[in-house]
Amino acid sequence: MADASVKFGPIHKNNVGAVERLVHTVLPVVYSKGFYETLMATPEAFTHACYYNNLFVGVVGCRPERRPDGKQRLYVAVLGVLAAYRGRGLGTKLLQSVIDAVPSHDDVVEVYLHVHTANPRAVALYEKVGFENVGVIKGYYSAAALTPPDCVLLRKVFGDAEPSVSIEHGGLGAPAPVAAEDA
Repeated sequence: MADASVKFGPIHKNNVGAVERLVHTVLPVVYSKGFYETLMATPEAFTHACYYNNLFVGVVGCRPERRPDGKQRLYVAVLGVLAAYRGRGLGTKLLQSVIDAVPSHDDVVEVYLHVHTANPRAVALYEKVGFENVGVIKGYYSAAALTPPDCVLLRKVFGDAEPSVSIEHGGLGAPAPVAAEDA
């Protein structure tokens, strides 16, 4: 049996509907239409779809943000793989593709994200590729009505840059997940 083919491609107007459905299927939060417009506008190095044997099965989406020191950081707003395709390393490959792209973007010095505390498997994935577990932010997902409403803040700093995200600052500018009825 031949090895499976894994390819990445851009998120654009012709597949953004499928991306939205996949995100809604794999994550317990709902994002606004503006969130998906932001994904389409983000460079492909940091936001792309994952195809497994030519089937769309996953997505990673990061949002560039300006740090107080003028450098850039990336917020991993979404990373998801359909349940039937988990355990094949696709989430790791999606995440690693973003990490591997950072050195070619000199102004990007940090990547961070939030993970629901009820998802220890995701926390383990991020830690496996070098993210630091900064701690828990209580009530982060209150508007999304998740139980518990807490998240883990994780970050990865590149080079000799100082971290710019912390628990004290609430984990900074994540896209606000909303309750399904507000979407």
